[in-house]
Amino acid sequence: VADLMKDLSADDRSDKYISHALQVRAAAQLGNYCAFFRLYSDAPGHSGYVMDTFIGRERFAALRRICRAYQPSVPLAAVSDALAFDDAAECAEWAEDHGATLAEERSYLDCKASKGQLVEHSIAAKREEERKAAERRAEATGGLKGWS
Repeated sequence: VADLMKDLSADDRSDKYISHALQVRAAAQLGNYCAFFRLYSDAPGHSGYVMDTFIGRERFAALRRICRAYQPSVPLAAVSDALAFDDAAECAEWAEDHGATLAEERSYLDCKASKGQLVEHSIAAKREEERKAAERRAEATGGLKGWS
């Protein structure tokens, strides 16, 4: 990537899509989640769809930083805005699915309680994978019973 960036001409760098991509790369590399999610919200063309492929990873990293910085709690609306969610309910669902603890009727992120419980993977997706694996094992062992 560095070699490609080095070879970009001034015209290339002034293109709105390439300029946006370079800004996203810089924000992600520096861990500047405020700039990253602002760029995500203002992505030109279909750039937002490309960013969707790694938005979860960046949201999780930002959530961990928020939990370290804002103890004991922070309004969920502020977290939702910072992480570029459409609304606080969507943010609450995502945060809980990654181990966060919400307080006061899901209106605050309890940073102190959440800090040690956050998991990068989706808890719901992990449970679904485990359920499917158990079903496959049951089917496999059930099918073998007829062979004895």
